[in-house]
Amino acid sequence: MGSVIAESIKAKYKVFVFDKDKEKTKNLSNIVVVNNILDLVKSVDVVILAVKPQDFEILLDEIQGILISKVIISIAAGISTDYLLRRIPYSRVIRAMPNLLAKIGQGTTFLYKTRYAKPEDIGIAKELFSQLGKIWLIEEKMMNAGTVASGTGPAICCYKIELGNIDYHSMKEGQKLELIKDLRRIAQTVGFNSQDANILAKDVVEGVVNLLNEKGISPSELRKQITSQGGTTQAALEVLNNNGSLEEAANAALKRAKELSKT
Repeated sequence: MGSVIAESIKAKYKVFVFDKDKEKTKNLSNIVVVNNILDLVKSVDVVILAVKPQDFEILLDEIQGILISKVIISIAAGISTDYLLRRIPYSRVIRAMPNLLAKIGQGTTFLYKTRYAKPEDIGIAKELFSQLGKIWLIEEKMMNAGTVASGTGPAICCYKIELGNIDYHSMKEGQKLELIKDLRRIAQTVGFNSQDANILAKDVVEGVVNLLNEKGISPSELRKQITSQGGTTQAALEVLNNNGSLEEAANAALKRAKELSKT
């Protein structure tokens, strides 16, 4: 997701990146690759922390002393802002949860502003992530629900397309409406009201269909890209593969999101 964000915003902003895995940065264009994390933080006004949750403590140990003047945006799943503010007190922290549909500019990003972030900081975050698609400002308690609805949702949409052998190149309106209905059930199960659930469901289905067609990949390929070992999507798909309901799959994903959370 870090690479998707960088590629999406580089036309409008000067982007600096650092990754310990040099293979991931060797072919970047119009992006400044720096040698270490300290150089990165010193070079920018906004720091986007796009690392796996298990790597977070090591990262903060390296940079916590030089973050106080920066806008800090964390996209790490399950890392609460309370945890971040304990590690980097009084910092201008914003939590963001984008989804993979950002690859074609049709993503959904949930944003939550902590008490130390200024109004202009959330404005910056909205401007940045609007390059990836739609923005939702939500309470942090809904972040796990957002992860399930818009993060796991695309994989379930792919699963349903595969299961129904649906031709996504020329999908019939009735088939699309049925997929939206399924994704709406998932969003409502995890806590979104019917109106918001319907909007999220439509965005997921339309985004998935467009991504499959624009990128020329199959539903199974996209589903595999979204599904990480031990994550929320895997938890949901295991339920569906064992003939569980959509509601049971959504609850399994939500439970896994809570288990992975660091507060």
